[in-house]
Order: sequence, then structure tokens, then C-alpha cells
Amino acid sequence: WITCPVLMSVGLQDDVCPPRTSFAPYNAVKSKKDYRVYPLAGHGVWREHGPLKDQWMAKMLGVNRLGEN
Repeated sequence: WITCPVLMSVGLQDDVCPPRTSFAPYNAVKSKKDYRVYPLAGHGVWREHGPLKDQWMAKMLGVNRLGEN
């Protein structure tokens, strides 16, 4: 079903979406995928994950950084 590259992240301190609930969806993805674990993060991992997500997305799009052609 999912054919595009996937980047997933989880904060191990997340009390909204328990980390154990993300492993089955990740394992079901058959396309190229990456999983990042943030041991000290809760539900909002954006501060930690944002820069990595931007770099990953730029790489997938074939640009040096987002916003460039």
C-alpha cells in the first residue's frame, strides 16, 4: 500500500501514543523506511526530530536542503 519512503519517529516518554503502538505499523511498511527513537521525548518530538526530518526529506527529494531547486 505504501510505496514511498517513510520516516517514523517515536518518543519513548509518550503517554498519548504509547511507543509500543508504533512498531507494528512500521514493520508493515514494505518500502524504504527509517525509524528514529528519542528516549527522552514525549508526544511532541518536533524539537529533536525537526532538523533530521528536514535533512531526510531533502535527501529523498534530491536537493541540498528544503526550499532549493
